[in-house]
This record gives sequence, structure tokens and C-alpha cells, in this order.
Amino acid sequence: MTDTAPLELAAGNVKQAMRDADAKSADLWMVPVAGLRLVPGLNIRSINAAHVASLKAAIKANGYNRGEALKGFVSKEEGGEHVINVWDGQHRLTAVRELLEEGEPIEFLPVIVSPAGTSMIDVTVGMTMTAAEKLALTPQDWARTCKRLIGY
Repeated sequence: MTDTAPLELAAGNVKQAMRDADAKSADLWMVPVAGLRLVPGLNIRSINAAHVASLKAAIKANGYNRGEALKGFVSKEEGGEHVINVWDGQHRLTAVRELLEEGEPIEFLPVIVSPAGTSMIDVTVGMTMTAAEKLALTPQDWARTCKRLIGY
């Protein structure tokens, strides 16, 4: 086994590679930023301005990392409109919105949509798990999560 990678790779065709691998397309969507909603009070963690500033700097320097898809669920409003609600990625979405206000040309963000039947319990637990991996939850965040889950 060698510890060096090849210096050159032959360019391939993504669509052909996916066909060859028998890959399936699923719930990853490229969504216009304006089509994404943050539900007030949904996220168990408050916006951390320093974290948003750090994300803005990274996005401005390197573009949005498509490997960091937002996670959301679809709800139906009283008027019948279907809305994409972000439950994982509020800091990234906030950073992108601020960059748009500053004139950065970001049109679409990758979003993984939760399957139909996903409950608010599922969302809360998922939010807790992904949030804990990215930016430590405070004792208040954990208390808010427990209170919410008990309420369900």
C-alpha cells in the first residue's frame, strides 16, 4: 500500500458513473434561497453571531460547500401553499441570507427533505443530534429540547 495519491486522474462523466453504479436520485434538491423558511422558535439553539460570521467568511472565500446540505421538511400552510422549513442549517442559511444582502450571487442551496410522515419528535431529535455534532449545545439548549420532547 502506498501513502501517496495519483497526481493525475482522468476526467469522467458523472451521469455515466451514476448509471454504472446503479445510483438512485433521492431527496436532495437545489432550492432557491428565497424558497426556504426558518420557523421562529423551531430551532433549539439561538443564532450565534460569531458562528454566522465565520460561515460567511468561509462561504465568501470558497463558495457554499454543497456537501453541507440543509435539512428540511415540507408543511402545508392554511392557504394551501407548501413550504420548505429548514430544521438543520439555520446558521448556514442565515449566513447566506446576509451574504445575499451584501451582494453575493448565491441562488440555490442543497436541501435534503425529510420523508412524508416525519414527526416533530423526529425533527427535534434529529436537530439535537446534528446540532451537537457541529456546535456544542448549551445546558439551556438541552433543557429546551427535553421540555419540548416531554410536551410531545
